[in-house]
Amino acid sequence: MANRKHTLANFINQQGLTCGAEIGVWQGATSSHILANTDCFLYLVDLWQPSPGYNGENWDHKKNKQITIEKIQKYKKYKILQGVSWQVAEQIQDQSLDFVFIDGDHSTQGVLKDIEAYTPKLIEGGYVMGHDWDWQSVKFAVQEHCANPQLLPNGIWYYKKGENNVK
Repeated sequence: MANRKHTLANFINQQGLTCGAEIGVWQGATSSHILANTDCFLYLVDLWQPSPGYNGENWDHKKNKQITIEKIQKYKKYKILQGVSWQVAEQIQDQSLDFVFIDGDHSTQGVLKDIEAYTPKLIEGGYVMGHDWDWQSVKFAVQEHCANPQLLPNGIWYYKKGENNVK
């Protein structure tokens, strides 16, 4: 059965995307699948530290990062950026990404900050994407930037930078 990592990798391949960022890596299941099944260079962005008020506050972040590294270390086309997602965006060159996949802080403010920080990193026509469309906080944040995002299976939403429906 296909899940978000399969849906995302298929989309990357169908659109011919070659450089992207995943915001919110956790244990690297999606990242490692993308690296194994596409020719895409991928930035892996995660805090991997407790964050007050976030539901991952009690996770073993050090272990989650180590699990990720074990899954991806055999691949060459990635760079890990650890820290607050919208702050480490500064380490990525403007207009260098084909897509950003937002699946980190699911609060409305968190999603808004990620969209605002990563949109300049996208090429014109690049994809702002994310997960968990069924979360009201995510939906509200996305609709602040795009009136009618497209939906893919498994809760994935997206829109293109520079399209008419983008606010």
